[in-house]
Amino acid sequence: MKIVFANSAWVSAAERLILRGGGWHSVRLRVRYGLFIHPQAGPVLVDTGYTPEATTGQGRGRMLRLYGAVLRPELNAAEQVQPVLERFGLAPGDVRTVVVTHFHADHISGLPLFPHARFIASDAAWARVKARTPRQN
Repeated sequence: MKIVFANSAWVSAAERLILRGGGWHSVRLRVRYGLFIHPQAGPVLVDTGYTPEATTGQGRGRMLRLYGAVLRPELNAAEQVQPVLERFGLAPGDVRTVVVTHFHADHISGLPLFPHARFIASDAAWARVKARTPRQN
């Protein structure tokens, strides 16, 4: 089994928002996702990282545009999910399973790239997403 952790983007935030006792200076954080190539299950993604759909996509709503304006993600083109898959001779259509850890844009923005995948997520988290309005999400 091969295991790869890729960095789809960087975001900056005040250190104190991440570390107890941290300062107000900005720290650069990696936005990561995982790819597991399993001998029987095939390629399995854990999240999708940030993708251009979240940062510049045409269908972005007002709240997603605001989210991007606040966090200002800097995409890492070399480690977007499609180029990483290509390094292993794979395409998005080959991914049959995506594990969604939670429903933030930096974890799910690439889900539409996987039309044949089964998505695995917490039932409680999915119920919360469905019960909220797009603005609340």
